[in-house]
Amino acid sequence: MTNEYVAGFFDGEGSITLTRNGQARVCIVQKDDAVLRLIQAMFGGTVIKRRPSEIGGYSHALNFTKKEVMLTFLRAIQPYCIVKRGQVETAIKFIELTQSNGFRRQAANGRFLSSGNFPERDLLRNEFYKQ
Repeated sequence: MTNEYVAGFFDGEGSITLTRNGQARVCIVQKDDAVLRLIQAMFGGTVIKRRPSEIGGYSHALNFTKKEVMLTFLRAIQPYCIVKRGQVETAIKFIELTQSNGFRRQAANGRFLSSGNFPERDLLRNEFYKQ
């Protein structure tokens, strides 16, 4: 399997979520888990079986939640994405920013805090959701 194929698959079946508190998630959902398992073998992540939907039974999701794994995956597919290229590029910047600014988990409520530049992070997130 090539990065080009994975990028095309992600363009059709993938999603990226960026949260206000500096977290990111990359997910690919598919009814059959065979391709997801191949992508998982290449990049890591976790494949889970999702609840049945009202219209079509179970589906599977490959989730990337670790920043290093997300960056490796997104950097590998970025040159080949067409539909989600802008989102992938913005997500890479967002993850790099939140990673480099020392985000840490606050024990009391589990939210991520940083002494870093919140306005820059928020601008990237807003740019992402305008695409």
